[in-house]
Formats: sequence, C-alpha cells, structure tokens
Amino acid sequence: MSKNAVNSDIILEGQSNWELWIFVVKRIAEAGDVWEYIDPDRPHHPLQKPEKPVRPVPTDLLYHIKDKPTVCDQIKTLQGLYSPTSADQEYRIQKAYESAKVLHARRSNIEDWCSDFLTAYNRAKQLDLPEVHGFRAHKDLIRAIKQVDAAYAASISLDIFKAEETWNSNRNAPAPNQAQLPTVLADFLRYYRTTYSRKTNIHGGIFEATLNQEKSPYSKKRPRDAMPTKPCLCGDTHFWGQCPYIDTAL
Repeated sequence: MSKNAVNSDIILEGQSNWELWIFVVKRIAEAGDVWEYIDPDRPHHPLQKPEKPVRPVPTDLLYHIKDKPTVCDQIKTLQGLYSPTSADQEYRIQKAYESAKVLHARRSNIEDWCSDFLTAYNRAKQLDLPEVHGFRAHKDLIRAIKQVDAAYAASISLDIFKAEETWNSNRNAPAPNQAQLPTVLADFLRYYRTTYSRKTNIHGGIFEATLNQEKSPYSKKRPRDAMPTKPCLCGDTHFWGQCPYIDTAL
C-alpha cells in the first residue's frame, strides 16, 4: 500500500461538505495514481472499461449517478449538483466566522472556543475575506477574551495596536510572527491554562480540613463572639485553629 494512502469515513452530504469530500477523493485517487482519469475539472479521456463490480444498495445520492458509465462521469455529475459556487462558499465561511468569534464565557469551554475560532479564521483567511483582513480578527479576539480576563486583553491590545501601526506603513509586508493571530491565540491559551487551573487552598479551598468533626475556621467567616460546639483536643474551649498546641506559630 502506498504510504500516501488515505482512509476516511467522509460521506458526501451536499454542498456543506463538498470541498472536504472532493479533497479526500483526490488524495485517495492520487495515492492510486488515477486522479488524472477522474478529475472533474479536466477533459475526460475514455479508458478501457474494467469488469463491472456488484453495485451496492443505492442511496439518494447514488440515484443521481447510477446510470453514469464511468467514475469520472459520476463525479462530474456530483460536482454539478453539490460543488458550491464561490459566492456560496464565501457566504457559508463568512457566517461560520461571524458565529465562531462570539464567546459566551460563562457557558463555553474556552479551549474548544479557541479551536473553533482558529478554524473559522483560517478558512476565512484562505478566501481572503474582508472580515479577517489586516488586524480585524485580532480585535475580535480581544473583545472575546476581555470577558475572560480584561487585564490580559488590555495588555495584548497595546501590542496589537502597535503591530497594526507598523503594518499600516507597509501593508505588503507580513505581520511579525509574534503578532500573527495563531501565535496570539496560542499565547492566550498558555496563559489561561496556567492562570485559571484549579488550585487548592491551604485554608480549606477544594478540600476542607476537619478535626474533631469541626470544619476549618478558614472555611467560612464566623461572628466574633462565636464559640466552638466542642472543646479543643487540649481541653480548652477555643477553635482548634486557635490552639497553640496545634499551631505552634500562635
């Protein structure tokens, strides 16, 4: 088997996944050195017809191609039905980006959102859509992560504005690597993972310590005149956190 062989479960569903489906078909065909014979964008050259295999049970899509004599004719038919126009593709990717850039910080998984946003950005960038031209996507990112950490968003916005000013003086030059959106997003993810990971609290954070069935005095505030429900281990009446035998620093 060729080392470039591709295995995929991608099923053509219509215009929504034509580009991905034809990409997989092309990779598989190229691995078998047959793409030139089934490329729907090239003139068809008749080939010697091989022995006809047993057809699978037809689906709705197969009804469109079951009478076509060659694979090339079948793919050309599917291309005419489902290959999106440039306008269709731009519209779908534009809508996908507009949706992906919105972050609902309280109910969204931040890492999943970052992955979805980067995917939508890259697809829009490939089509050179105006929504991601220059530093527009960077500003969308700043507005989104401001919900998570306003101070961090303010900090990177200064760097991005400076990079944009430099880029405006020569728009033919690419932005420096540290100002590229994937780099900015990766830096934010590293910061988020470090800063917002769960941390234990020695005064009863995730795990509240108990002694003599009494919760740590740091677990919640208590009135100044509150008294413990049971005597301390030393025999005196005070909270165990106030016992000089338990806490020698007192």
